[in-house]
Amino acid sequence: MKKCILALTVLFYSGCTGLGTINLQEHRYGVVPTQIIWIQVAGLAIEHLAMLRFLMPTAFEKTSFEGASCVGETWRYNLFELRPDAFSSHLSQVTGKKNIKGKGECSDFSHAPIWHYLYENGFESGVFENTLEDNSSFATVEKCTNEKSKFLKDTILWRMARVPAGKSNAETFHLQEKKSYKSGQTYYDKTCQQGKECYAGFVRNADYIFRDFMRDKDRAFFLIRDYSYMNALKSKDMEAARGSLADLERLFQYFYNYLSKKEARGRVLLLFSSTAPQNIEFPDSGKEWASFEKSGAPIFYRRPSLMGFVLAVGARAENFCGIYEEAEIFRRIVEGPKGRPAMQYRRH
Repeated sequence: MKKCILALTVLFYSGCTGLGTINLQEHRYGVVPTQIIWIQVAGLAIEHLAMLRFLMPTAFEKTSFEGASCVGETWRYNLFELRPDAFSSHLSQVTGKKNIKGKGECSDFSHAPIWHYLYENGFESGVFENTLEDNSSFATVEKCTNEKSKFLKDTILWRMARVPAGKSNAETFHLQEKKSYKSGQTYYDKTCQQGKECYAGFVRNADYIFRDFMRDKDRAFFLIRDYSYMNALKSKDMEAARGSLADLERLFQYFYNYLSKKEARGRVLLLFSSTAPQNIEFPDSGKEWASFEKSGAPIFYRRPSLMGFVLAVGARAENFCGIYEEAEIFRRIVEGPKGRPAMQYRRH
């Protein structure tokens, strides 16, 4: 008996993982992720996935989102505001802090983001943004004298956006170009510099940047931020919203498939988080729903939700089940059960 207890104790403290199931899928618990892929989306409520589900050819087919191991719900409030805007919520998520004032306050960028912590654990980080508006980009920190050299120091930032006025010497990227990228630098998509839209598609660009960034990296953090869906909802353009939602599903499916590849080695965590979900009252079934599918009408908008949601697949996905504050996503990435560190290595 003593030998059994000793063996179990050794297994527990050596960090061995256990094989079980979650959401009726085989899942290995306690795996420390060496690659983290995180998609942050603004405006999406989980109920909106019906716009994808009901377009399936048969009732038996599912969206890629339904393959998530864990679904969590996040409270959307901080120390200053109930229902904070999407950008403030995104800052809370990546910094793990609730004292986010919003409205472009430079003090919000004084909190160390997750890529600082991951850098100390041997990770290389990149952030890819589909954010046409400057005030929804992490590049907003560049107007803050004290914080601009620190917040983005340990990550590369790619933006699908026009180069801001006064930055004619800004660095750029293009999906047909091979280029070396440096941490602390912001790169703008060349195809976004003419007209109102970017010629390169969101999914195609994200795929290119991801593959280029991940090449020969053992430990990597890759964050994708998308505001196109929320912008379409604000414009009450349901056709554009459905197109954006379809893009997000293609992107999630792409990374979901990546988890099964040899190079993923079973140690990849895939996260999908939504904030500032725009509540919508969908029409009834029958003719009203058919009319909605064709034109987006009739549809009624309500106040943004008090709760966002998180989907998780892969290594440590079990950390993201349940109900918790959105700032807690940070802690659930970097910590194991009962506060034990999830990251067990340090940069040498």
